[in-house]
Amino acid sequence: MKVAVLSDIHANQTALCACMEELKKRKKRGCPVDVVILLGDYVTDCPYPQRTMELLYELSLLYPCHWIRGNREEYLLTYQDQMEENDIEEKWEESSSTGSLLYTYNNLSKKDLDFFRSLPISDVITLEGCKPLCVFHGSPKDAKELLKQGNGRAEYYLKERAESYLLGGHTHDQCEIRCDGKVFWNPGALGIPFGVKGKTIFSILTSKTDGWDCEWVTIPYSIEAEIKQFEESGLNRMANIYALVTRQSLIEGRNIMLETVTLANKLAEQEEIEKKGLKIPEKYWEDAARRLKIL
Repeated sequence: MKVAVLSDIHANQTALCACMEELKKRKKRGCPVDVVILLGDYVTDCPYPQRTMELLYELSLLYPCHWIRGNREEYLLTYQDQMEENDIEEKWEESSSTGSLLYTYNNLSKKDLDFFRSLPISDVITLEGCKPLCVFHGSPKDAKELLKQGNGRAEYYLKERAESYLLGGHTHDQCEIRCDGKVFWNPGALGIPFGVKGKTIFSILTSKTDGWDCEWVTIPYSIEAEIKQFEESGLNRMANIYALVTRQSLIEGRNIMLETVTLANKLAEQEEIEKKGLKIPEKYWEDAARRLKIL
């Protein structure tokens, strides 16, 4: 039994196409994937989320798929609920703070949002003859929780859970954490990976008599083709600095997004500007981008 584990696609349909092509090649070589597990954050940040969803629906026709809801899907669903109930303090707008989210929301269908709503934030997958897999986006309890080297959260869940194998995403870094004879694997971000340049990453698990082995997969794809779509789609205009930072993160393979948001927040706080929800005044985004030599 072989299981492909994909996480954090973030609407990068160019990387997703490369991944799907890799799975086809493996099938032709006689080592096909039997099942696909998808760990959330399917959309936001990159252009044309509707195209990504079309590819994912196509993927579900090719393989048995197990889906998890990510924190980005939760943002979209919360916004939809607030809009429908007319109970929203601040609407998303064209800006570095919320423009990417608004662009994504405007380009998804009711079918897409209904599909996200049907997904759990965690699940236990038991495939015939295989050890169970506990799967989630951030953690079994919270789609936004970070399980990473050094913070002890992966070890906490490895001790708490009955399952010996835990799979999660969210951090965008591939990692393996072992504790008490159990293991947590993060396949990394397929769409905006950290730690590699010019490539996309995911994992393939292979069942064995006493458990699972994990293969870290890294394949090249055309970042230039993906970046070209930022301008033609209108995402650059709607998301401004955030779109610029996303493009740079794709190119450099590191978390420039976090660096920019953190600095923009700090600059606003220094001038005692109160942050409202997700929104940071545009001038601080621009100042942060200049200081980080992105703009």
